[in-house]
Formats: sequence, C-alpha cells, structure tokens
Amino acid sequence: MLFYLHPTCHEALTLVHSHAGGSHRLTRWSLATTPATPLFQRFISWGECSYRANGQLFVASAGLSAPLDDGTFALVHIDPRDYLDEPILELCQWHDFSTVRTITFPTKFCAVCNPACSPDGCWLVANTAEHLILFDRLSGEVMSSCRAADYRGSGDSISALAFDAASRFVAGIIMFEGGGALSLWQLDPGEHPCPPPEESDATLPDQFRRTVTLSMLHRDLDQGDSPIPSDLTGYVAFSPDSRIVVFHLALEKNALLMAYEVVSGKRLWSAYQETSYLYPFVFAPGGKSLIAIDEKNKLRLYCCEDGSVLDQVSTGLVQPIEALAFNHDGTALWLATRETLVRYQLPVALTFFF
Repeated sequence: MLFYLHPTCHEALTLVHSHAGGSHRLTRWSLATTPATPLFQRFISWGECSYRANGQLFVASAGLSAPLDDGTFALVHIDPRDYLDEPILELCQWHDFSTVRTITFPTKFCAVCNPACSPDGCWLVANTAEHLILFDRLSGEVMSSCRAADYRGSGDSISALAFDAASRFVAGIIMFEGGGALSLWQLDPGEHPCPPPEESDATLPDQFRRTVTLSMLHRDLDQGDSPIPSDLTGYVAFSPDSRIVVFHLALEKNALLMAYEVVSGKRLWSAYQETSYLYPFVFAPGGKSLIAIDEKNKLRLYCCEDGSVLDQVSTGLVQPIEALAFNHDGTALWLATRETLVRYQLPVALTFFF
C-alpha cells in the first residue's frame, strides 16, 4: 500500500494493491474528518506480481509518487488491453486523476517500481529492468540514464526509489540474480537548474536544453553480515536534513532497519525487528527519530543516531496498519489500513524525542 498527503491541502492519496488479482484501487481522501472521507476513486491495472521469501506481495508496474505543491503526481500502471503489459508512466492531476502528460521511456521493457518526484518539482526518476532514468518532470524529456546493476551482471529490478528533501540524491533498493544491493545516486549541484513555475513558460526551452547528470554515488552500501536475498524489497527514506538515509528491508526471517550517512556512505547502525513481515516507517518532523510500525500495530520510536528504541506505544487499531504519514505541521500522525485512514494524536511524551 502507498500513502501520501497533499503538501498544501488537507487531502491524501492511497494506492491499495489487490492480493486476489484484478485492479488496484487509487483513492483521494479528505482529511477534514477522522476516519477520513473518500472523495474520488480510480481502478488501475497492474503488471506481474509475486510473493517474496517472507510472504509479502511484490507488484511490478503499479505505483505512484508523492504529490507536489501543484497537486500533480506520477502514476505507473498498464493498459489491460496490451498483451505485452508494457508499463505506462503518467503525470496526473490531483482532483480527478486525469492525465496531464504521458511520459515515454527510451526503451521497451516490462517492469517499473514506484516512480519518485523531486521535492523541488524539477525531476522524476523511474526505472527499467536495469536502468535508472531521470526525466524532466514538466517536459517529459529524458535528462540522464544510469545503469543500475552493471557491476554484477544482470539486474532484475529496482524495488524502491526515493529523493531527498534537497532534490540532490536518490536512493534505491536493487534486486539481481544472487543477491541485492542498497545504492545512492546524485545529481550534480552545478548542473541542477530548476525551471520557473509552469505559469511562466517563456524561458522554459532554454532551461530544458541544459544537461543534468545522474551518477552513482555509492554502488553497494555496506550491509555487514546481513543475508541479503535476491528478491530484496523494502522501503527507503531520507532524513529531513538529507544527512541520513534509512532502508527498511524484508529478509527471510527478520525485518531490518539500516541507516547510512549519505555523503560518505558509512553505515551508522542496523536494527532487527522480530518479524519477517515488512512494516512502514516515517521520520519524525525534527529528524532526530523515526517511527516504525510493528507486528502488533504499535508505534516504535528509533533514535536516528544509533538505532536504539526510545519508546513504543499502542495505536489501538485492530486492522493492520500498512502506511503512515505526518500532517503538515507535524502535530498528528495519519495511519492507513487497507480500508480507511485514521488521525492518531501523538502522546506528548513521545513528541519529546522529535
């Protein structure tokens, strides 16, 4: 399940993957009430799906990015009439999910993970089977392409992507035959122009002629003694100050949080969770801690500096929590199950660690 809040209004998006086949459910929600009120829905078709060693569903070619200030978001799906199941990448409007632009990949392929939009609104990254591609978000032009898995032969897929808050770094989880890798790419700050707002298009052509380079920063981050499976999947997110990147990985018998310093690639800490099922996590607003869900629907608070558990509290929810996100001022946490969104008022004692 994917869950994103609109950056400027009290609404949210969810994409719920179907376990029994059929279509995935994309829903726009009003957060004016709790539980949230569904406003609009669209059902999308998906590509190949499989179950990982830990029993979790992995879906190819059905995903979306976090929305930007203008409400647009990137959506990946397939046309059910296309027997080749080639992924479609679209930029969509918030209010009715209508297509603003279809973005064309430079090569044909059969699998895409969730795309990611840069917070500054300039760029969009998505993957083919072995390449990470940087697009200009407004024009759809291909700006750069980087081979993701050429260091170990054939790369199967990238299973997660994320931009940092400064729009300078991209993190990804790579799956390939015989193992997996945690990688970081960078956009050269010297070649990182941001186009003007869409309302002012007089200077756009000149801006788009400039080349932006997407290059590998850390090809294979140190994973220590952790057994990394070939069907590696998980979540990845940067701290608000872009200093730390955290991967949440699904292993065969455990879930594992691993934190790294972005610039140096140094592994800072790792923390096992006593469950093979993967649960979502989010950084607290101040960036000093992160919150993960455990198998009992409890919130577990981790220190970003050393991975120690600072506190844990019950949410009171019965249905499994599959995603979570803070509201705009960081005072409340929204919890998402497959059927609803609930506003959770954080205990004052917990916010002390933010």
